Amino acid sequence: MDATQLEETIKRVKENQRRKRQKINLIQSPFLFIQYTFIVLWINLIKLKNYCFQHSKLFFSFILIFLALLISYNTPGTHQNRLETLKQSIVFCAWWIGLGVLSSIGLGTGLHTFVLYLGPHIAKVTLTATECNSVNFLTEGPNSFLCPPPELQTNVEFWDILYKVQLEAILWGFGTALGELPPYFIARAARLAGESIQEVEELRDIQAQPETIVDRVKKFALKIITRMGFFGILLFASIPNPLFDLAGITCGHFLVPFWTFFGATVIGKALVKTHLQVFFVISVFSVHHLETFIHYVEYYSPIPSGTLIKIIEEEKAKLHGGHSVNQTKHTFFGKLWDLFLILMIGYFVLSIVQSSIQSYLTQIDDEKIEELRRNPSTEALERAAR
Repeated sequence: MDATQLEETIKRVKENQRRKRQKINLIQSPFLFIQYTFIVLWINLIKLKNYCFQHSKLFFSFILIFLALLISYNTPGTHQNRLETLKQSIVFCAWWIGLGVLSSIGLGTGLHTFVLYLGPHIAKVTLTATECNSVNFLTEGPNSFLCPPPELQTNVEFWDILYKVQLEAILWGFGTALGELPPYFIARAARLAGESIQEVEELRDIQAQPETIVDRVKKFALKIITRMGFFGILLFASIPNPLFDLAGITCGHFLVPFWTFFGATVIGKALVKTHLQVFFVISVFSVHHLETFIHYVEYYSPIPSGTLIKIIEEEKAKLHGGHSVNQTKHTFFGKLWDLFLILMIGYFVLSIVQSSIQSYLTQIDDEKIEELRRNPSTEALERAAR
């Protein structure tokens, strides 16, 4: 068998492998899916154990620091107030950065935390500020989102609300930039090792022969990023862009310097794109604009007139009451929103598991292809191509 026939056969084998991998999911093959889930979980636990042993000094240093802080935190003294403030700051930063990471990590499997968490938080702050004519209210704790006394109420401007939510938004945007790093490092390591990954192969196929409109958009994005460098990355990071996952892979594959990629991504996501999203939410969810929008929705939809306005009035009444919005009994829409959150988080976890299984199976299939290249017997190739 000559080289041309060998490559054609291997191409058929790869396509056959890809079709088989796609059938392994929770719907089409639930038992195999559960089996591979435990296999992938076990492999990752072994990797974690090996990593801890390889970096034992770092691991035990972290444990010692954690134990020291835990003992200090539970030992009575004047230092406890400072430690409590430090703890609250760490939890606050970790929460919003973590949500940002979850939003962008993976290839199309991220949890939409802006829609689920940051967006509603900004909307609630905007509603409270415009209704109470003040930004002097807490956003955390048992007394959060309550109108302050009349003497603390003043005219609230757009920039006052922006400043109130700016830190959360920037931390979330920084987290989304961190979530773009794994594809960059994976593609970079593969390129330096002289290897290839599935995503890079798909990008090459798109560049060679784009078939759909999405493929053409991806090809255009790759062209801009590779030609413009820092400013190309900054451009695509600064707009809501579901194709930005490709930027990390592209920059890693073409060995773009780390600080060029990460710097442009942080500026674009944490400073530019995040503020555009915040501007939009604040503009839409001020009380006057929201009521106007609701009137239009009720007029052009089958929702009975006054239903949504009643909900808004109930929420406004809570702001002026003596109890926090977070302590009130959930309404039907609140329970519906909680159910939506649970479903979205469940889908996110399922997507991560599915992606991990596919990566594991792809690695096994690639090893089989390499074995066929080393021993290209006719029988083995025909059996693999079936």
